[in-house]
Amino acid sequence: MAKKKYNTGLQHYLLFILLVGSLSYVFYDFIIPSAVKGAVVSLFGPAGEPLHVIDGVLAEPSKEPAKGSGHNIALAPGETLKNAIKTEYIFDFTNKVRTNDKDGYSKISNEFILKAPGLGEAAIIIEAPLAFTVLAILIAGVISILITILLPSSIGLFSNKIEREIHHTATKIRLQTGFSDETVNVLTLPTNELNAQDRDYIESHFQRVWDRTQPPMEEMDSRKRVSLHDLFSEETDMSEFRDLVLYDRIHETFSKSVKGEIVDTKSARLYSKNKLRLLDGLRLYMTHHFTHQYSNNVTGAAYLGAAILIVIIGVRGLKFIPATKPSLILAAISLEGFLLALLGFALLYTAEEEPMDNIMKKVEDASRGQLETLKEQQKDMHKMAGVLVEGTVQLVEDRVSRAIKEYFSSNPALEKRVGEEIATKIFQGLRGSQESK
Repeated sequence: MAKKKYNTGLQHYLLFILLVGSLSYVFYDFIIPSAVKGAVVSLFGPAGEPLHVIDGVLAEPSKEPAKGSGHNIALAPGETLKNAIKTEYIFDFTNKVRTNDKDGYSKISNEFILKAPGLGEAAIIIEAPLAFTVLAILIAGVISILITILLPSSIGLFSNKIEREIHHTATKIRLQTGFSDETVNVLTLPTNELNAQDRDYIESHFQRVWDRTQPPMEEMDSRKRVSLHDLFSEETDMSEFRDLVLYDRIHETFSKSVKGEIVDTKSARLYSKNKLRLLDGLRLYMTHHFTHQYSNNVTGAAYLGAAILIVIIGVRGLKFIPATKPSLILAAISLEGFLLALLGFALLYTAEEEPMDNIMKKVEDASRGQLETLKEQQKDMHKMAGVLVEGTVQLVEDRVSRAIKEYFSSNPALEKRVGEEIATKIFQGLRGSQESK
């Protein structure tokens, strides 16, 4: 894999902020009001007579509309909305200011009025900035993320993040396994690219993986040692052998998470070639980065949103928030719904933990291998100590002998006296032996 730097720049954030801002405006002004109006009318509108649009208000006309007037009815010159509609059903999602004298009800420009028998006697007032702003920003943020995933990494914020995570995960695989960059590249190549490679080149890297994932020696003593060439021949499909055999050996030797990193990196490299495969890239980013870095943040935010919602509903129960003005409750519900959805999405991509017995077996195997290494080192140290001791004794003897010779050669009188003493001792010894006879 080519080494690149994926640093997020000013252009990434500016484009993302621009997308969020523009999409928030579209959702706030057009899409959310239309969706709410459609839902409310379908749930609480009259069952028999259809409603008409009169001066932007969806309501029942006070008199029979003229034939051919259609769904929209225009006010006659000098006619007021109060005289043109019945007040039983009123669905006003316009930004116009209404007054009781002229229109039969009152509202300000950023309020919506919902009135129907199924909603109670009083009209429901929705304050758009409070009720829809949070929801519009959240929806716009999600769509902006999806758009930037589809864009090139040079301008797309989350496309850049996914590309960066592909290379970071490849580096983690190399550090965890000890394989070279070339071997990691072979393990994470998409299937079509792997099959297009030179077979001898791929086989050499397969051999390195095979040797690195050999079971412990004591396990191999009880069964026939299997070599790579026993299973991998000229007729073997390279991608199938890698996916079915080598991946399982990596799982057994290292861990399930290492195998998952390799498989997800292979899929994410398909996203690098084709941005429409955004789910492959998103899986790598969510599983191996987002859930590790931000899982606690998401969980804490979800609990915080739930606490806010509980407090607001409690205040509503104490009548401090009128039943006819549910905007704050709608905002809290939107926020908590989004946070719970994000929490569920993060849990969906959270890697499952490996069973404890498998982990203990790998720890035991690793400890056994380290013990064997220490035993071999201990034997080597004993051999070295023996050599050093033997060499030290000989060295001391040589040094003492040399020192004696040098001392005698430098002092003739001492040498003469020692010679006389030796001769005397020899003479006494001979005399003693003669007397004993």
